[in-house]
Amino acid sequence: MEPTGPISQKNPGAARREHNSGLQETLPPVLLGRLHLSRPSHVPLIVNKASDGVTSERAAASEPPFSARKPLLAAARAAAATPRALSSRATSRGSAGSVTATGSTLHEDHKPKHFTAWTQLRTRELAPMPDVEELLGIGPAVSFGHGLLWPGTFQQYAIGWMPGMSLTGACLGVAEFGRLLRENHVILDYASRCRILELAVGRGAQIIDFPALLSFVEATARSVTLAEDLRASGGPRRGRRKRVRRPEKAKETNEAADKAYEQIEINPMRACVLEVGGEKLHFCLEPKEVTNRGEVEDCAANLSGMCRACTERISKFAQLIGEDGTYVAFNQEVTEKNVDAIRANRDQQEHSPEVSAYHFIVVDREFAMRYPTLQGGFQHVHFTFGDLTPPHVAAKIKQLSNYMNGSFDNRFQKLIDDPASLNIIQEEIPNLVRPDHWKAVTSWAVNFVAKAEGRKWSELPIHKKFEIMAFAMLSGRSHGAIHTDMQQAGNLVDFMTDAHSRAALRALMDDRSNPETYQVSRVAGILRDKAVTSQCTVTLTWGGEGQPNKSDLDLHTMVDGVELYFSRKVVGKCKLDFDANAQTVEAFPAENISLNQPGTFPIKVNNYRNRDSASVPFQVTVKKPGSSQVYTDVWPKDRAPGRLMEVCTVTVTPEDLVEEPVELSAAEQKRLAAKEEEWMRMVGEPRSAVATDANIADTEGLEMILVKSATAFKPSSRGSAQAAFASMLTAPVKREDGKASLADRCKRGSLSGLIEHISETPCSLMVDPRNFVPGYVTHLQTETDVLFENLAINVYHRKNELPQAPRSDEQSTVRFDASWGVSSMAAVHGFIKLKNLCFMVLKGAHLPKDPSWPRGGGMYPTNLKPEAHHHRSKWVSFHALVLPEEPATGVPLIGSALVGFPSFRFILDGKEISDGTCVIQRRESCTVRANRSCLAKYRDRDGEGQLCREDYMRLVRDRGQVPRTPEEFHDLHRQVAFCREDGLPGPLDFAAFIRFVTYLSGAGCA
Repeated sequence: MEPTGPISQKNPGAARREHNSGLQETLPPVLLGRLHLSRPSHVPLIVNKASDGVTSERAAASEPPFSARKPLLAAARAAAATPRALSSRATSRGSAGSVTATGSTLHEDHKPKHFTAWTQLRTRELAPMPDVEELLGIGPAVSFGHGLLWPGTFQQYAIGWMPGMSLTGACLGVAEFGRLLRENHVILDYASRCRILELAVGRGAQIIDFPALLSFVEATARSVTLAEDLRASGGPRRGRRKRVRRPEKAKETNEAADKAYEQIEINPMRACVLEVGGEKLHFCLEPKEVTNRGEVEDCAANLSGMCRACTERISKFAQLIGEDGTYVAFNQEVTEKNVDAIRANRDQQEHSPEVSAYHFIVVDREFAMRYPTLQGGFQHVHFTFGDLTPPHVAAKIKQLSNYMNGSFDNRFQKLIDDPASLNIIQEEIPNLVRPDHWKAVTSWAVNFVAKAEGRKWSELPIHKKFEIMAFAMLSGRSHGAIHTDMQQAGNLVDFMTDAHSRAALRALMDDRSNPETYQVSRVAGILRDKAVTSQCTVTLTWGGEGQPNKSDLDLHTMVDGVELYFSRKVVGKCKLDFDANAQTVEAFPAENISLNQPGTFPIKVNNYRNRDSASVPFQVTVKKPGSSQVYTDVWPKDRAPGRLMEVCTVTVTPEDLVEEPVELSAAEQKRLAAKEEEWMRMVGEPRSAVATDANIADTEGLEMILVKSATAFKPSSRGSAQAAFASMLTAPVKREDGKASLADRCKRGSLSGLIEHISETPCSLMVDPRNFVPGYVTHLQTETDVLFENLAINVYHRKNELPQAPRSDEQSTVRFDASWGVSSMAAVHGFIKLKNLCFMVLKGAHLPKDPSWPRGGGMYPTNLKPEAHHHRSKWVSFHALVLPEEPATGVPLIGSALVGFPSFRFILDGKEISDGTCVIQRRESCTVRANRSCLAKYRDRDGEGQLCREDYMRLVRDRGQVPRTPEEFHDLHRQVAFCREDGLPGPLDFAAFIRFVTYLSGAGCA
């Protein structure tokens, strides 16, 4: 007869005897934050007997944490005999905090196919303890086989199947675990989440089986509750590890660090403050590039007693720039070698004047919660806040942050550097035909330009630049992530550049504000983006200029008696090209019908779903060869869906479907003929050809800087990784001659320094073309000298669109593809500096034959000299009419203009570097000349020669490769784990380490 009743130390139950078979389980203490928990030997281990595979093995390896005094988990396998779930309500609390398991006993020969179990966490020491369901908002989990089926509220956190799980299994990553906790009001940092998952799983912080799920929930609940109890009992301890006994000199050093830590532990936040409309925005700036970051982390670790949370915070807080451009943290009057070293490091940083070199950080409630005073039951280095940014202000500026990443620098600079021209535009607005069209955007621009107080953009300190940009974003008109005034401000820049008199300015502004001109231009852009090439189109648009945009409007027409609409998108040769707002609401919705056959078509509009609950204005643009017509109407608020509004009738003739050149009117022909004689005398027949290196050599003041060739790098031809490692141990250590200095390595982090290096040092320079925007340089020829430059850079901004002159105000959306003749890794031939821009030339590239890459001749109006400027309209038209000739000899200047992006990635001698932000910099030689003594310090304690995460982090940092964030370090660790045969992330063995070293050296994985 098997004993029944509560499972306790005196009555362990049959399930425990069967599983352990008399074997006493012992586990070393594990560290959760700073909380030591041990698993008592008398606590049973939950095992699903239905599978002897992964779950049992993982459960045996994971050993979930339990209270050192009382068992918190009493759902042993005896509960598996009943098919009903043992939920938190089906358990009862026994004496001394134990849990009573309900259900019948389990016979030794019985193996159930599935079971469910849960527990209610209650202890005498930590009572009252919240239920798991109440804490994390989850219900009982069900285990089938050796996988885990999450309950409904858990499905959104599962990231799919991973090795080691069954097909029905799911897994929980570190990021998903953090999201789960945050949404349930539990805040833990990245390191603590990793540690909790490691405790739950045993190894590899991605896979969670059923017993591990219970374990990590318990661990999380205990850590949160412990923090509450400590707060109630007089406060937590500081987040510093207890120092071991050391010699007297070291003891004095530690005491000095302790005193310094006490003084810098609390830092009042002195952020930049911007007031807009009576509300204040608090923000600070973080440089993207920090030299000698590893030294700062070492000093921070010394100060905090190796506390990982404090080390991360000190390293980050030390670089933050706030009020009046000063550092916000560690400004206390304290002198200690580690604090002094941190201050000296940041004072030596070279502050870039470029906006793209900084992260914009909003000081709001989210920022304060990310770095709480209490974490894991301990107090860490933190900020105190006098005030925080209101949530709605923080949400708005974060949505519009893309306008502040450097891509709109040119637009801000043009407006701020020329306030006089902006004032002239404002003065002429009352004299326009449609003054209201430009009044709002001009007033907005004048207001934020006044914040510069007459200084040029280049003269402003970096914190002032961000203050002006933030003011511009928080004022004016915006909708979600689109700032309407900022988008429209491009017209103001054009007016300031192209208008040479007040009369010309008024004519240009009236032409741009003409509703038909504006609407036709907008529709043309939409059709170009959607690659619609039909001769006759009908386009429905709504939601522009802040008008209602959430409603689902639809186009309808009849083709040969059959209705064409969203449910029947093709009738005959006519078709509905694209639909909008059916599922997802768009900021600027549009629909289009292509009429590709002759006939008469009634055009109707229906409001299928009026999400705006208001009257919805809309426009229907009919485009036919040589003409465009715009119809404007409003769908009334009270009009029922299905009552279609007939807007117009379109007649298409066979002649409309034939693509022919547009003929000029008689008046236009007469007006242009008067200029034709002068055109032929000054310009003649302009010619365009793809420029080559010969054109650069013939042009005074220009030079192509070539990459100095070097012997190509070849991967090692040695055998297995173990043989490679053995040979490294026995090989004599070679001395590196001419090792690069710190200054040399840092120099390569800038574009100018990289160009200087590749021109002087034999090397190989490669790029991934998918990271660059394609372009080419054309050589122009005219009858007389009417051009400022005979060389023009042509850059593609969108597919199916002619190339443009380089622009920095908006990033391009296209990249190289196979039609350009470049492979996945392209060699760089050299660099050319043209018009203050750097153009990179790629080896073997050629112009594509694909029609989605139309060629342009390079005729831009800004290149014409003043005496020929009145011919700019005709000159611009030749950009599309003149195709550039391809050269028969020489190196064609085809590659990418390095503009419009904050950084560009290059591969120098097989190692990736990044201009501008220096995201990753590796030493010139990453090959590890290994021996037993130098690798011993990175080995795990078990002596098996494995690298745990902490040791791996130390090794990577010592090798000169410092991940910027814990997430980046986690990604690097996973990359190395891919070298393992089983593909699971975890401790690294020597073979994987050698593969990683080979990869860093440029040879790739073995």
